[in-house]
Amino acid sequence: MDNKQLVKDVKFCKSFIKKSSLTILNNIVFDKNVMYCTNNEIAIEFQTNLHSEKPFLIQAETIEKILSKQKDFEIEINRKMEIVLKNNSTINIDIDYDNLEDYPEIPLSKPTQFFCLLDEKGIANLKNIVYSAATDTIKPVFNSIYLHKTKDGVLAVTTDGRRLSETMIADDFCEDKEIELLVPLDAINLLLRLKPKSVVVKIEDKDESRTCLFEIDKRIRLVTRLYDDRFPQYKYVIPITKESDSRVIDCQEFIEVMEQALTVTSAPAHKSIWSVSEDNIAVNVDNPDGIGFSGQVKNETSVKETINLAHNTHHILETLKNMTGDKVRVYFTGAMAPVKICDDNITAVIMPISV
Repeated sequence: MDNKQLVKDVKFCKSFIKKSSLTILNNIVFDKNVMYCTNNEIAIEFQTNLHSEKPFLIQAETIEKILSKQKDFEIEINRKMEIVLKNNSTINIDIDYDNLEDYPEIPLSKPTQFFCLLDEKGIANLKNIVYSAATDTIKPVFNSIYLHKTKDGVLAVTTDGRRLSETMIADDFCEDKEIELLVPLDAINLLLRLKPKSVVVKIEDKDESRTCLFEIDKRIRLVTRLYDDRFPQYKYVIPITKESDSRVIDCQEFIEVMEQALTVTSAPAHKSIWSVSEDNIAVNVDNPDGIGFSGQVKNETSVKETINLAHNTHHILETLKNMTGDKVRVYFTGAMAPVKICDDNITAVIMPISV
């Protein structure tokens, strides 16, 4: 591994740690050929080409500030970290051997039970459902990604109580009992920030230690505690539909209409009124400031029933932008029933607004 990669990894650690009220957590630990850091809930470890006789601490802000300004350098570790620059000048950084015992123990090596393998498609599918997890709630069940390993594969589900997304992220099957995990959203967001190409997921599923380990591109390990809550019985929320009940819509055209409607809606509801007919979906907005919008998107369907309903325009738009196909199938099952939007990879459900 070259030093450019080391600089990137140190920057990532620095941004992950931020400023902790516990001073010890503002350090990066270097140990043999790895470096790692933690915020007490999540830990991340990178492989390095640095060698030391025993582990030590360096303040993350200090080493990130110095290394980020260098291009060509070599590192030697003795009693200090010595950074030898291209012009033969050196920078010496004090390293801390003494306070390592105060650093929290992190379970990077504990999770050993294989859960699944994520390839690039599975990672992309996971990325496309993160949007519907809650970021403004203290309820862990909504601030997480639900992973469910079944005989059909591994499902990933997110919900904030107003919308829901479901997708298949791996075809690893469960031979005996099904396995359910609630992974904190922060851990998944960190994983996705690393832009992985492949991820091996392992778990430690004991009463005293429920953790999940992501082995990323055979170079990085990220471990997180799992939530103990139970995920809602979300299957009951997804309308039971037949393909003949769907309306096939060009996704980009739908996005354009929703973007235009969103410019005149009012927060937080962003309400738009829909009239769904055999030929199209007419979308109307009446803004309290006297600004109106009227637009429509064509649909292909054999359904003749007309339905009038209202939806959160922002939620619909965000859902459409995370769909992967050129066309989406949209199911309307009633004025006060959830709308279901599907492509080949994702099923999404959005709750209506009272008119």
